[in-house]
Amino acid sequence: MKFFQRIKLLAATVASFFKQNFQHIDKVLTVVDIVKAAADNPGLDLLAALSGQGWSTDLLGKIRQALTVAMDTLSLTAACSKEPDEVAKIACFLKALRKFTPAMRAAVYGKLATLVTMHLSDYTLTQAEADTFTQLAYADRKANVPAASAPSPEATA
Repeated sequence: MKFFQRIKLLAATVASFFKQNFQHIDKVLTVVDIVKAAADNPGLDLLAALSGQGWSTDLLGKIRQALTVAMDTLSLTAACSKEPDEVAKIACFLKALRKFTPAMRAAVYGKLATLVTMHLSDYTLTQAEADTFTQLAYADRKANVPAASAPSPEATA
């Protein structure tokens, strides 16, 4: 039993570390959730949904820029990268995404999360680090273990 307590403590410490070192990870997951919702519901306005999150204007601008860069990087279709503005590019991206199988969509959402994470970190994170952060955040969310509930290292010393 003590072994599993130590594993839980280690996992909580790692989760706390990445939450402290990349403050926007929850926002990245929210952005990807909104993209998923927009892909599933053509009537949902992605930009309006992002604006409704109550984020600062600066952060919202960075997120919109990150999405545009990520959409260009993913280049689901050549036509999307040729779109003249952000709104048209997003509409094209979502239209292309809707044609994918659920498994392909999941892969795109994972890579989208990584690319947005890298952009919001001002590219101080490598792709591998951004992948790790997003995977840990998804695992943390799936387990429903809020990082705030993780014991502090002082409490266990």
